[in-house]
Amino acid sequence: MNPRSEIGPKGAAPASAAPPESQTTHSASLLAALIGLLESRLGLIQLEAADSAHVLVRKAATLAIACVCALLAWLLLLAGGVSLIADGGGWPWGWVAVCAAVLHLVVGTIAIQLGKSDRDASFPLTRAEFKKDRTCLTKFRKKESNN
Repeated sequence: MNPRSEIGPKGAAPASAAPPESQTTHSASLLAALIGLLESRLGLIQLEAADSAHVLVRKAATLAIACVCALLAWLLLLAGGVSLIADGGGWPWGWVAVCAAVLHLVVGTIAIQLGKSDRDASFPLTRAEFKKDRTCLTKFRKKESNN
């Protein structure tokens, strides 16, 4: 067998030849370094996510306590106000409480209607840009279909 027959065209090594040992070692060490970097970043993300979750839970609990306290304060002020108005005006407290309830329902209904209004649509600039994008894409598609 001719020694030249094992060498490919123009003196190149056959396709089955393995890369030099130093290149394989370098590639393996680079891959190991990249995997180590990725693992350290993922570990850091996990630590920060856990810390953020604790902070979020703490803030949510504080907000819930504040809301409950505000609601109880409002209920106590309302009960005290009904009592004071009933005693001061000589009216039965039941009717004063019903009037207070109706007043709260009216105010709540007005607040809901104001909340439903479309006067301040969210993200007006972004919506306008998306509308421009849609218009441009429609024009582009029409030009493509005409060609």
